Amino acid sequence: MKPLGIFTVLFVAFPVLFVALQANAKLAGVADLPYVVEKDKTDVTVEANGRYRMVRETIMRIVNDQARESQSVQTLSFNSRAQTFKVLEAVTLNGPPEKPVRVEVPKGDIEIKEVGEMSQAFDSIKQAALSYPAVQVGSRIKLRYEIYNREVALKNFWSMGFAVAGEYIEKFEFNVR
Repeated sequence: MKPLGIFTVLFVAFPVLFVALQANAKLAGVADLPYVVEKDKTDVTVEANGRYRMVRETIMRIVNDQARESQSVQTLSFNSRAQTFKVLEAVTLNGPPEKPVRVEVPKGDIEIKEVGEMSQAFDSIKQAALSYPAVQVGSRIKLRYEIYNREVALKNFWSMGFAVAGEYIEKFEFNVR
């Protein structure tokens, strides 16, 4: 039997030992997350011709300073040629959930700007940026908005894509009527 060479020890045994030592890490829990989505509710009303109205409401609880900085400004994109966009409610909720202090997002802190120029080949995509005031650790950020899709790709046909992006969501609801 041939003895183990130094390269075998360095390139096989050492990495296995290193990985084994790292396996003692704990799984992340809710307390380790920067924010928690308390509610994500979407209501879609579809018309016979395929047009639809979507109302989405989210409530996000800020758990740490990282989320306070990253989530106090939120952006949403929409196709301004085929869709209308309207913010129905944008507010920071501070204090206890049963009796929160509401700090409304001022209209001047909702900025809608062109992302790309409209051409014959590409649609006109706009982005709404909302700057939430008085966000602190423990705040809850509430957003309710509406998108009306007035143009369909195929006549009398409705389709819609959505994704849940690796967030921790306590309550999720998606309704189509």
